[in-house]
Amino acid sequence: MNRLIIGRGIPGSGKSTAVKVLQSEIGGIILSTDEIVSSTYRFKDGEGNWCEKNIYLWNSDMVKESHYVNKMKCHTAMSKGISPIFIDNTNITFNEIEPYVLMAKNFGYQVEYILPNSSWKDNPEECFVKNTHNVPLEVIKRMAAKFENQELVDLKTKNILKVANNIIEFDSNDFNIAAHM
Repeated sequence: MNRLIIGRGIPGSGKSTAVKVLQSEIGGIILSTDEIVSSTYRFKDGEGNWCEKNIYLWNSDMVKESHYVNKMKCHTAMSKGISPIFIDNTNITFNEIEPYVLMAKNFGYQVEYILPNSSWKDNPEECFVKNTHNVPLEVIKRMAAKFENQELVDLKTKNILKVANNIIEFDSNDFNIAAHM
């Protein structure tokens, strides 16, 4: 069965690392709004060597549009039968996840979740220090306060799909991945 694996976690929690490690092990594609609002540019360093740098261009005016583009990319990938598909967004509430779950249902994909298991994943201050996109601490705190627990998300997902889901936990401290039913 084709798989849709949805990453969840506040910025700096280790979510994107978990997604990338699992994708490197099992293949598939990663779809992320971060890719939509970033750009890579090439330049020469002081010694004349070509270098590349990824610049994150996110601003609040682009949130709705970048999520729309990501959903359209997911729809296209599902219509082509690509599997697995990873969604690497924060996915704080089920309202953010639901469009992906509905697409999965329509295309016959199994829905799974991957969550960081880092020691700091629930600590907004530590996540602030570790986040690579300069998300302000107050924003991370708001996101952490709104983060829906996985049991509730699983229940809502099951109500839509009427099938059991897997939860994949990732421990960024030792890179162990375990699947739980």
